[in-house]
Amino acid sequence: MKVKASPINTTAGTIFVLKTTENRVLHNAPNKWKTKRGAEKWAAENGLAVQPPTKRKPTKTASARTVSAATVAKKCPAKKPAPAKTASHRPAAKTAKKTARKR
Repeated sequence: MKVKASPINTTAGTIFVLKTTENRVLHNAPNKWKTKRGAEKWAAENGLAVQPPTKRKPTKTASARTVSAATVAKKCPAKKPAPAKTASHRPAAKTAKKTARKR
């Protein structure tokens, strides 16, 4: 029987389970591996054939991701520079209270 290791996200982290080629979980397996390699190793030790990983087809939008600088400039207008901070960034009232307490 051919099996593959599939990740499952849990609150404790990601664990791996063994699934058949029909995408059904093998319930006679422990199914609590921390690594994909551990799940595949258990399957090989117990006489199960491990399915090689499938290669993903490149998407058509991959070429659309390369965008020219002119297109980006049209979509994102330049932002105004932030106003310069003064030497004393505290309001005058707070500074006056602080100096009055020291006297």
